[in-house]
Amino acid sequence: MFSYRGVKPLIFDEFPYKKYMVKCAQPPQLKYLCFDHLEFRIYKGEGNVQLIAYYPFAFGVESPTLFNAKAGMINNTGDLPANLKITYNLE
Repeated sequence: MFSYRGVKPLIFDEFPYKKYMVKCAQPPQLKYLCFDHLEFRIYKGEGNVQLIAYYPFAFGVESPTLFNAKAGMINNTGDLPANLKITYNLE
C-alpha cells in the first residue's frame, strides 16, 4: 500500500462518501514489538505516515444519481460540484 508511487484514494471513517486523492511523501516510520500468543505472532506498535494531497478538496465516492424527477432534492456529497447522471424510467 505505501510502496505505490502513484496517487490513491484516502477515505476517512467519519466521511465514507468522500475521497481524497493522496500519495505517500516518504516511507512510513513504524515502531512495533512482536509477541508470541499461542501459535501466532502478534505485532503491536505505532506508526507515522506523511501524505501529500495535490488537490485539497474531496471527491464523491459515487456520482450522484437522480432516479425520478419528482423525488425531490439532489444530494451532492462531495466538496465541489460533480457530474450528474439523471436516469428516468420511461415505462
